[in-house]
Amino acid sequence: MARTNVQKLLSSAQRLQKEGLYLEAMDSATLALRIDEDNRNAKDFVYRNWDNLIRQTDSYLGQFNDMESLEHAAARCETYRLLEEIYNNLREVRMPLYGPNQSWVWQPEIAYYTGHYDEERFRAFRLAVSKTEKALRSYDTFTAETYIDQALNQFLITDNERETNRKEIVERCRQVLSEMSQSQQIHQVIFAYDLCGLLLHLDSTQTDIEEEQTKIRQHIAALYTAQALAAEQAGDTIRAVELRLSAEDWQ
Repeated sequence: MARTNVQKLLSSAQRLQKEGLYLEAMDSATLALRIDEDNRNAKDFVYRNWDNLIRQTDSYLGQFNDMESLEHAAARCETYRLLEEIYNNLREVRMPLYGPNQSWVWQPEIAYYTGHYDEERFRAFRLAVSKTEKALRSYDTFTAETYIDQALNQFLITDNERETNRKEIVERCRQVLSEMSQSQQIHQVIFAYDLCGLLLHLDSTQTDIEEEQTKIRQHIAALYTAQALAAEQAGDTIRAVELRLSAEDWQ
């Protein structure tokens, strides 16, 4: 069974290499080598393609150097994830590797990319959180929720990481809520009311948010009532009636 798996992995590595997927190819090849350290084809593939892998990886990473782009951040994360898998495979292999009749000897620097994946993931997480706040300040809940999903589920990989870092997202959302809930602009206060729902979805234990929702409803009703009085004073009876009905809806 192990021999069959190794052959499948090496066939996959050859196919991926031809498709220009150098990291994926090396991931398969090093896993094959990890399973069978004496497999000549696996050792040969790793040895002959390693330098090209490093060159291609450096070139690829250079294309995704926009530190404000989540798309670039995701590409960097995936690159470092694959590199970490490759190095983890190699750590389990006896080193150095020897070619037939010791025609070559190969010893990679195993620690070269160590820690890059985690560092990149948390950088991407913080970027997603920052973009979440910007989206909320633009009244774009849909985009904010997309960023939150990326932050929690794409860049964080364990339940413990999600629970620990979810608080940062909640705090950013609460900051926006605090500012908008006190506004005198009705559209901002209504958005604050909707934001309460997002916060409860993020963390249902925030009992004070439910209380805040009640206060926000009262604030919205009061703003509509004030506008209704102003409309009455201006002689706009129809508008005043519409505003009072809106006030009743929030009471």
